[in-house]
Amino acid sequence: MGKEWVDKIIMEKLSEREKKVIILYKSGMTYEEIAKKLGCTQQNIGRILKCIKETNGIPTKRKRMDYQEYKTADLSILTQREKNIFIKWLDGNTYSQIAEQLNITSSSVGSLLCRVKTKLDGEETYEQKNRELVNARRRTPEHREKAKKWHKNYVNNHPEFIEQLKSYNREYYLKNRERILEKQKKNRNNT
Repeated sequence: MGKEWVDKIIMEKLSEREKKVIILYKSGMTYEEIAKKLGCTQQNIGRILKCIKETNGIPTKRKRMDYQEYKTADLSILTQREKNIFIKWLDGNTYSQIAEQLNITSSSVGSLLCRVKTKLDGEETYEQKNRELVNARRRTPEHREKAKKWHKNYVNNHPEFIEQLKSYNREYYLKNRERILEKQKKNRNNT
């Protein structure tokens, strides 16, 4: 959202301080410059501009999500953690209360609720899209060839590592030889 909303402001609705802020903001000054000029913090300028938007009926960037429409949705696609948090939230708990009950941060609760909304809306999550891209790349013959060459190169150029693995396997086998042989016998007898 750019500065086009500034032209929709009705100046008569504003206090003197709000008028000063909006005039300086219209002139192209940054929050920092306005704050220095008016002797307050950048956060105050942000709050004043947000308040101006709300008074004039202009939607602000962040809008609370209404999860009530999802009350009747099928929750089987959610993980147990997501279901748990979502149900607690629908029961009227705040982010902080849920976070305290589950020993996580309130921002984690918000993130999980956003993920729940994404899943219930049937949208793909970032992780799903990324996984599909990676898997698609892996299926290409060029990628498979590259992987084979890399593995061959690694084995050829790291003989000491391969020797360490072999010696470890030998030691492990000698230590656990009896148990391994016993297991193999059982497997043969069962088949």
